Amino acid sequence: MDTVLVRSLEQTVSAPRLHRYRNAAVSDLDVVTLYCWNIQLAEALMPSLAMLEVTLTNAVHNTLTAHTGTDFWFKSVLQRQMYDNIVDLIARLVGRQGYPPSIGKVISEITFGFWPRVFAKNYQALWWTTPNPLLTKVIPNYPKPGRDSRGRFEERLEYFVSLLPAQPGHASGGGVSGGRCPQPPRAADRHPSRPAPRNHRLDRR
Repeated sequence: MDTVLVRSLEQTVSAPRLHRYRNAAVSDLDVVTLYCWNIQLAEALMPSLAMLEVTLTNAVHNTLTAHTGTDFWFKSVLQRQMYDNIVDLIARLVGRQGYPPSIGKVISEITFGFWPRVFAKNYQALWWTTPNPLLTKVIPNYPKPGRDSRGRFEERLEYFVSLLPAQPGHASGGGVSGGRCPQPPRAADRHPSRPAPRNHRLDRR
């Protein structure tokens, strides 16, 4: 019976996906149980991920608005590819609704994958310039800027970005879509070749 259930599930979700669970499973029933537990884990994390998205989005937007003096900070802050993706998004919104979108609408339509990439290494000067780095406005409790704290932040950011699903048409780093945030990667679907950073948390000192 368990084998029949697994075979039926393989036809629905694919055998390669279920095969990930066999390394920790003893029986076919274990495979199904672990798969269901993983779904429950993803569901349990969704409220926290949703709050993280809203909090990070608003913190970055408010910080860059204050820094540049305009809520349309994209042009003065973003590098060419990411800015072009924002322009494409605005064009799609105009085509969809028939009039220019508000900045709030633009921000709400940007997928979660966009925001971590704003902290990539090519934006270091923006966030880490002392004596008053902008990063402390976004993450007030992060350790004071220094080589060690910056290295830990970049290590964790690189790991997190590696877990994000590729965006159709923007696989190299746009993270902008005309729809809402894509489904987050499940625990079993994480990048198989990249280990999590040591002490993987935001240290508070």
